[in-house]
Amino acid sequence: MTRLVLNRRTGESLRIGDAVKLTVRDRRGSCVLVAVAAPLDVLVADEGDTLRPATVSDGCAFYLLWLLAGEALQIGEATIVVGDAAGAKRKVRGGQRQVRITVFAPRSLSVRREEIARANFDASPQQIASAHSADTHGYAVEDAA
Repeated sequence: MTRLVLNRRTGESLRIGDAVKLTVRDRRGSCVLVAVAAPLDVLVADEGDTLRPATVSDGCAFYLLWLLAGEALQIGEATIVVGDAAGAKRKVRGGQRQVRITVFAPRSLSVRREEIARANFDASPQQIASAHSADTHGYAVEDAA
């Protein structure tokens, strides 16, 4: 397992594999509202309980849930933990504070910021290789025991 730590603001997303998208929708104190869009065959569980999707359309399930800081969410092979970003007392970009998202996932599963995933969609192979090598720049990536 590897660990990737990302900071996201309200409205920002990350991709887990090619089919799962996690978006920070809101933040109130130590609670974070996240939206997850995933294929129907991907297990989404909170505290070990399998969740039922809020809506289902076109073979995709949509989940919307509040997580407390430090609470874990299982999405397929990945475990997501949300928390306060460093320096979260400081307000940024229109009063939105950052949320720290820690992802524990096998090395074989790609985890990317949404802006990197979108850029890769139309990029050349050389641009993709460059983006992937720079994708973790400035973020803590390490093997988890």
